[in-house]
Formats: sequence, structure tokens, C-alpha cells
Amino acid sequence: MTERVEDLIEQLGSWRTGDVVDQSPRERVLAELSTQGPHVVPVLIKRLRTLVTASAQHRDQVSRVPAAADDAADDGAGLKQGIIEALHRIGDQQAGPVLTASLVDPACRWAAARALKDVRDDDAVGPLLDALARAQPNGSLIWDIADTLRSYPVPRAVIERRLQAEKSQQGQQNLNGLLAVLSHEGDGAVAEGLHAALSPHTDVRLKSVEELAGSGKGEGEGETREALTLLALDKAPPVSLRAVQALGDPPPQDLVLSAIGLAARAERPARDLQLISRTRHFVRNHPAGIPAVLAALEGAPELPTAEVHIVLEILSPLNVDLTPEHPIRLLRALHGLAARPDYEIRHRSLAVLRGGDLLFTLMAEDAPVSVEARTIFDSFAEPSDIARFERFTHTRPKQPGMGPTWQQRLNLFRRR
Repeated sequence: MTERVEDLIEQLGSWRTGDVVDQSPRERVLAELSTQGPHVVPVLIKRLRTLVTASAQHRDQVSRVPAAADDAADDGAGLKQGIIEALHRIGDQQAGPVLTASLVDPACRWAAARALKDVRDDDAVGPLLDALARAQPNGSLIWDIADTLRSYPVPRAVIERRLQAEKSQQGQQNLNGLLAVLSHEGDGAVAEGLHAALSPHTDVRLKSVEELAGSGKGEGEGETREALTLLALDKAPPVSLRAVQALGDPPPQDLVLSAIGLAARAERPARDLQLISRTRHFVRNHPAGIPAVLAALEGAPELPTAEVHIVLEILSPLNVDLTPEHPIRLLRALHGLAARPDYEIRHRSLAVLRGGDLLFTLMAEDAPVSVEARTIFDSFAEPSDIARFERFTHTRPKQPGMGPTWQQRLNLFRRR
């Protein structure tokens, strides 16, 4: 059994994808690891800790060239990120300390920060503030670290002390940005005690559902409905099913759209971030999840800006295994958002299109959708995007009898 687990872990480093209609090899490994039982968690933790330690030693060796330290080649980056994703999906709280320790590793920082929203660690606040101070503008990295910090009870005084100690201009800007967000929400918002729906104990959350349902407010508006929506997206089936019943058994698509709308109000940061996190997990794992988000995106002209932002966050990373049935429709909707005048929506939409492997996979397919996928790519592609596509194609062996070689396609892009 241990040998099988070790073999699965090594496969987590693969970024290759299967056909559009199939799960990627990494996704299949993640699914299998999730079914192996709790004994895999210590193995994953040990492997990640070893890799992070080795990477730290490597960075020490190149520390004589400080500017190159974070950019130094890291052959284990994919494997580390895959292990973090596995620990995130399994959700065992004993992984919290190693995820916190991984924040110092540039290759792990983004994935670890996102995972720490759900896999909680009482000692994560200081390292998260350090990670925020070190973060450079790169997609939604800064936003994601700040989001995770907002889900912890962080007193303003702690952030201000870290800001006083920060010397870099970018770090000061990042920390000041976090303080500005908290000021807008109210000083006590982040430190507010979490609702019972956020308890790590299933029995407490289930009791909360029963109390809310018994109050006769399950069909009402306001805080009761918000808490029940949060509980309806719970990963524990007894909690989720009972909360859905208390809400009147809404269809999954309505539940997702309701959660997005509630989270977009941003009235209670800790709870709203959990709504986003649980909605994201639901969307990416429930058959009705992507159709619900797709319906929201295709109706985006009427969708409030704040809700569009939530939808875009849920979709990242945009991998081919996320949407085997509606890939080109999803790309069309995102491409439409990227043409909107709102700078932030345009920027985030392009970041989602660039992230993951869905767009590149469709571009490389010998199917009618590949033409449209390439047209979408051409509309925003920069030299760095073309270089990324080249690296992607090198991981995909040419299939006999399947049309032009990958090199011929790359040459076509270079001529455009």
C-alpha cells in the first residue's frame, strides 16, 4: 500500500493532460489519493516537507545572487504544487503546519495560501503576512494571500507592526492594501467570532443546521438564509443534505448562484470567504457546478460586477478536467468578459484564460473547436504566452495520424 501511495505521489508532478473528455493524469491521481484513507496524509506531509527543505537549501546556494533566488530553476515545483493540492482536497487539519511552512517556497506560496483557507493552522498568520510582503504582482497571488488572511482573526495592530518592519516598497504596498480593505470593512470585521457554521467540528455544524431549521426561518431572508446556504455547501453530506432541506430543496444551480450573490455582498469577511471557498469546492466537484457558473457567465452583462469577480475566482485554475462537457462555451464566455471596458474584469478574465491548461489543450486538439480556441488565444497572446504554449506542447507526445505536428502549429503562431 505504501509503495502505491509513493508511486501516486510521484505522478503528481505531471502536468500532462488526457483527451478533452477525460480527466488529466494528475486529476486521476488526486482522485485516487482522496480515496486511499487517512494514512496517506502523513506520507504526503513528509514528502512535501522534504521537498520544501531541499528547495530552501538550493536557494541558500544561489543566495549570492539575490535577484535570481526566487527565479532559480525548481524541477520539483510541479510535484510540490500537486502534493499541496492533494492535501487541500483531503482537508485533513494535520496538514496545516506543513502548508504554513511551504509559504516560504516561491513555488508553493500561491497553492499553500489558497489551501490555508480551508486547512486551518493557528500559526499561519505570521507566515502569511510574510508571504504577502514578499509577493510580487503575478495573476491573483497578492489577492489570494490577502483573502486567506482576511479569513483569519488578524488584529490590525499585528498587520501594522509587520508593516513597520517591512523595508521593500512592494511589501509595504501589499500590507497597506490589506489594511485599506480591512478599514473599508470595519476594524472589528476580521476579528469577529466565527459563526457555528464555520466550526471545524461536524457535530457542531449539524447542530447549527437543526437550530436554524427549527427556528422556522429556513425559507426567510437575511442571516439565517446566509448561514444555511453556507452549510448547504458543507463537505460533510449529513450537514449539507439537512441544510438543503431547510432551504426548501433548491436545485444545485440555484444554490450556487445564491451563494455567489451572498458572498459578493462582502458584509462579513470570514463567513463570505468561506462561502467562496465552499462554493468553489462545490462547483469544481459537483456535476451541476460548472453548468451553474457557465449560466452566470453567459448572463454576465446583467450580473453585478462583484459577482463576476467571485465567478472568476472560482474558475481559477482553468483546467481541462474542470469542464469536459462545456469547454468552448466557457472559453467564449471568458473571452467576452475580457473584452469588457471594466479594467479589473478584463484583467481577471485574461488571467483565468491564461491559467490552467484548458485553452492550450483545445488549441492542440484536431477538432473544430481548436480553430476558435486559437482565435481566442490570438486576441491577447504575447510572446510569453506563445512560449508557454511551446512548453505545454513539449509535454504532449505527437499522436500518429492526428494532423500537423506540434512544431508546425507553433511555427504558425510565430508567423502571426
